[in-house]
Amino acid sequence: MQAFITPFKKDGKTLYQIENTVIYGNKTGTLLEISLSGESISKSEKYRQFTAFAQSLLAQFN
Repeated sequence: MQAFITPFKKDGKTLYQIENTVIYGNKTGTLLEISLSGESISKSEKYRQFTAFAQSLLAQFN
């Protein structure tokens, strides 16, 4: 699983969101991208932990 942190603007402020993508590869080398619903993932404890970690990491650069 990969999580991409991307910036976006809201009310003139730069905020960050986490886009979730799963990259699946089989034995023949075919890669498939599976986008995951942010609403369903955001309910998991691991996602909340990762979000808190990402926010603390990004706060160092503000």
